[in-house]
Parts: sequence; structure tokens; C-alpha cells
Amino acid sequence: DVVELTGNHFADYGRFPMEQTIALYKTNHILYYGGGSNIQEALQPALFEVNGNKIAFIGCNLPDVNTPEIATDDHPGSAPCDMDYFASKVTELKSQGYVVIFTYQWGEDYVPQPDANMIEGFHRIVDAGAIAVITADGQNRRGSQMALKPAVDDAVDVAVLHRVDQALRVLRADQVHELLAHIGVYLGELGLGAGFREH
Repeated sequence: DVVELTGNHFADYGRFPMEQTIALYKTNHILYYGGGSNIQEALQPALFEVNGNKIAFIGCNLPDVNTPEIATDDHPGSAPCDMDYFASKVTELKSQGYVVIFTYQWGEDYVPQPDANMIEGFHRIVDAGAIAVITADGQNRRGSQMALKPAVDDAVDVAVLHRVDQALRVLRADQVHELLAHIGVYLGELGLGAGFREH
């Protein structure tokens, strides 16, 4: 399993609890991404290789750049969204044979459709090679937005992933759970255990 740390609430209680949390993950061999003990660690993907299959989780925090929630050289926090870096990193990971899942901590809003910046941001990462780009707005009732591309493994029925190539769909919470269940089935077929679960 893997833990995402892109959310701003990772920093709610300050430095020491973030350091304790990261130490707990390390002690228990739990991989995490999108945050870390410092910016170098926060920018690194969580990498899995099981039964010859490779998957990478990577992500960043968009709205909180230049705030205390963001990791620095000597402070823990979430990874800032440097889109040039992340597009390049996704392309690099794909070239190394990884199936890449990218997650954003996006800004809070209360409209039912993704805005132009979100669409551009999602498609930049999809075009860089990610199979899925996901964000969830906890304060928003619209659920999550996802952009998906087919996997490199043609043996997998990617139609089950509700592939979105040209536009984003806004999904209700029940649709998000269904989609994540399908991604979990896909990862299971790759031999990656239980796959992707939403909590």
C-alpha cells in the first residue's frame, strides 16, 4: 500500500507531528509520496515492482506553494507543484517502464465543472505519460476529477477504466469509488496485490 501526502492538512499540527508521521511510515516500511522530510524527499515517487510489473505514484500540492505546508530544504511538508519538473519526471518514469499514477492537491472551489487551469494541468501530465491523474476536493461535493489514458499493457481491458482522452468528466462520489475499484482490479492483474483503495 501507499500513502499520499500532497494534502495541506498533512501540516495541520506543525513540524514535529509531520516528522513523527514520516518516521512511522519508514519504521513500518510504508511507501509514501507527494510529501516528505524535505523537498528532495517530497518530490520523489513511490515505486513498486512486483512480478515484473512496475508502477509509480507521484504527486504535488498546487494551492499551497510558498506556504508553511510545503516542504523546503530543511522542513517537512508536501511537494510543491513545479509542473516542468513533474511533466519531465512522469516522462522519465514512463520511459523506465513504470505505469504512472499522478495525484494533485488542487485548489478549493464550489463549481460543478473543472476550470480551464485544471483541464490544462491534468492533460499536461497525461500527455507526459501518466495513465491516471486524480484529485479530490474534500470541501467540494462534486467528488473527484480524473483523466485517464490506456495502459501500456494491451492485454488489460482498459475500457473498464472509463478512459478519458479529450476532456475531463466530473464524477459523483459513487462513480469515483467504482473507478478506483476498477483501477484496483487493473493493478491486481499486474500482480500488485489489493491495488488502489480510497479512504
